Amino acid sequence: MHYERSRNGVALIALLAVSCSSSKEAGDGGAGAMPAISGAGGISGISGLGGQPSGGSGATGGVLAGTSGGAAGQGGVGGVSGTMANSGGGDPNTGGTSGPDDASVLDGSDEPSDTPILPPLDDPGDTGPFAIQVVESLEGLSTHILIAPEELGQGGIEHPVLVWINGAGASSSSYRNMHDNLAAQGFVIVDDKQSTFEAIPEIDSQRAAIDWVIAQTEDASSAYFGKLDAARIAIGGHSLGSVASFGNVADARIVTSVHIAGGVTGNPGGVDNALITALQKPTLFLCGSADANGLGRVEDDFAAAPAEVPLFFAVLDGVGHTDEFNADNGGRWGRIVSAWLRWQLADEASSAVLFMGDSCELCIGDWVAMKRGL
Repeated sequence: MHYERSRNGVALIALLAVSCSSSKEAGDGGAGAMPAISGAGGISGISGLGGQPSGGSGATGGVLAGTSGGAAGQGGVGGVSGTMANSGGGDPNTGGTSGPDDASVLDGSDEPSDTPILPPLDDPGDTGPFAIQVVESLEGLSTHILIAPEELGQGGIEHPVLVWINGAGASSSSYRNMHDNLAAQGFVIVDDKQSTFEAIPEIDSQRAAIDWVIAQTEDASSAYFGKLDAARIAIGGHSLGSVASFGNVADARIVTSVHIAGGVTGNPGGVDNALITALQKPTLFLCGSADANGLGRVEDDFAAAPAEVPLFFAVLDGVGHTDEFNADNGGRWGRIVSAWLRWQLADEASSAVLFMGDSCELCIGDWVAMKRGL
């Protein structure tokens, strides 16, 4: 089957920020789940938030680069204060139930995209159809590895990209179950080989990886030319990696960010609390209810995030800071991250509805979801 990319969803109007990790120190950690996300507040006024860091470095290693951006306009009103979508009864394994029938509200089109960017799956947690490759040595980016489908561009796909940061002191191997399956589904993951214990170097390293991805799409001599989609880049991380990823959320080149068990409240790893105000794009925050290191910080992040940015914060019952990643395909964290990325980067309506409506699958059962502007 030939898969062509659809541009219907490039101008996503839903901004999700889910924050679920609040430790007073950033460690390695858990993963989360994705809650519902229907409509979104207007966003016309956020372009000036924190300016654009792409291309410059700020006084703190690029963390606050681009502060000359214009003031935020008055367009779009964000959601009101968060409301709890409780776990109530219901089987979390039965698939999403309610939520709007028309997922087109997510990409502004009259109908959900019927031309898949990635091969469809019965469930976002399923093992993907592609054999994968792991490239340990990347020319021009020796600090990172690349995990991707073995045959890039198969069926005409230009692959969406996730640029990931590991938890403090963790290696890429800690997240391979999740990342390998994302690659098998059709994503390309660029991950640092070994994280440090400080957020500032990781912010700069992630930005360098974004630069590298963009460069491959512009270099006709690159093995990745025509194979990676520069318009569909996500960033994310776990624990300290989540914290550091806040340093790049205002980068115009990214579409969304994923934050698992790591919040910026309290300046972990030397990161300024003010970075929470830079959120502009759809953002997924995840945490476990048993995560003593992370939950409080992320709850505080949710409260401090810009009111005009729709947020989704999902807490997985009974899960600790580093749970789930060792399960097949990254467990429930892997499933929700897959669904989020399939929605945000691949315009997949069937994944979008998992986050939409008060009774969405990721709002009930093992999950407690708090959202705003959705």
